[in-house]
Amino acid sequence: MEMQNKIILALLALFLLPQVVFADVITPLAYITLPAIPLIILAESLYLYFVLRKRLSFKNKGLKITLIVSLANLTTSLFGTFIPLYKYSAENLIWILVAYFLTVFIEWLIYLPFFRKENLTKGQLLKYSAWANLITYIPLAGFMYIMK
Repeated sequence: MEMQNKIILALLALFLLPQVVFADVITPLAYITLPAIPLIILAESLYLYFVLRKRLSFKNKGLKITLIVSLANLTTSLFGTFIPLYKYSAENLIWILVAYFLTVFIEWLIYLPFFRKENLTKGQLLKYSAWANLITYIPLAGFMYIMK
């Protein structure tokens, strides 16, 4: 089975899980946050695409980056199901930071096998994961603060 088919199968399996899912460790899936999930994936995908597009050797860069970012975000969502940091994050900046660093680390671990053949160091990939998540965490943290 090709890697792209495995990614699509994994995404479908995660979408069909009968449980609450989060996009990033911090964001609960609810009617009010549902629009944030595709926006998170879109924002992180666009960032990584524009930063990495000239450095990547594989074809269909935009699609593959979006699939990888979706898998990474759904993985952190699954993690967030078991450690619901969002319950505390609206009241405490420390929990937002914990959720941010957990998300960066987990997504970085997901990115490593997909970008291992590219001209990127592990440190560079960690930096890109941190920036991509910062782009989404700042508005989410602000939104959570306003909504509390």
